[in-house]
Amino acid sequence: MNTNHSTTPEELNAIISRLADYLLTHRIDNQFRELAREGARQISIAQLDQLRTMFHDPPPQSDVYDVKQHGLGGWLSACQFAIFELIFNLGEDALPFIREIAWGEYDWTQGNAIELLLRMAAEGIRTEEILAEIKANYPQIRFESQLYGIQPLLPELEQNAQLKAIFDQLRNEIEEFEEVYAELTEEVVDEDPYHLTNEVFQGTVLEAETVQKTIMEYEIIGSLTIENSDSALFPTVEGRARILISDRCQLFQAEGESVEPVSLEEILSAGKIAVGNWTFSLPEPPPPAIIPGMITRIG
Repeated sequence: MNTNHSTTPEELNAIISRLADYLLTHRIDNQFRELAREGARQISIAQLDQLRTMFHDPPPQSDVYDVKQHGLGGWLSACQFAIFELIFNLGEDALPFIREIAWGEYDWTQGNAIELLLRMAAEGIRTEEILAEIKANYPQIRFESQLYGIQPLLPELEQNAQLKAIFDQLRNEIEEFEEVYAELTEEVVDEDPYHLTNEVFQGTVLEAETVQKTIMEYEIIGSLTIENSDSALFPTVEGRARILISDRCQLFQAEGESVEPVSLEEILSAGKIAVGNWTFSLPEPPPPAIIPGMITRIG
């Protein structure tokens, strides 16, 4: 970690862009982690607030980013992951900053901060202290943050015994943690005739209508008919598929090539929405009850 001087805004943009480019072409792997460690050596702990402003104001999009391939929010998402990886490598000194985001006011980045806390606990950084605060706060936060706080870590559990031990302990002691884990790993699928899934989709929305019923303890509030979906989960007819939607997902407002989290009130008059990082184009604003959430497929 650099403690002598602050990296210039241009240098910081270059570091984050390099990491985001790597993510878009390779995903998270050991080389990405090493690039982040190298980048963090150039950053001062005093620049945490500067990094915070870049969560929603990332560097200019690079030539590697392709909206058709990576989704409308792909660049923003990659930059956010890159920034949090840099913060992780600032070490224990960054803990107060990470905690503020993890347990503060809801934001799309809350899940990223929780992921860092889990990783730090697994590496022996104030493990008992972090686990205590997770047990106290995790059940109180929004479902979206619970979900995105652990989802990126699931592929690492088989190779990381310390992280798996942390997960096992929290699964045993926090009911909500166990429920989210089971959902993400699809351990409930065999008992679920509606095949609840956390996949994201892209396609054009042709029709939206209200449903308002309960399925498998999910409040289903509407359905969408889409075409040109890239998901193999749907049995489609002439490129179209019908999906049921609940209220358990972060919503995005898409404006041009940028995308931001939005509330229910903000989305009602929008012409476009996105689930995950994928854009759904709407021919007209959806009625108030049609708020896409965690996708439920009919198979």
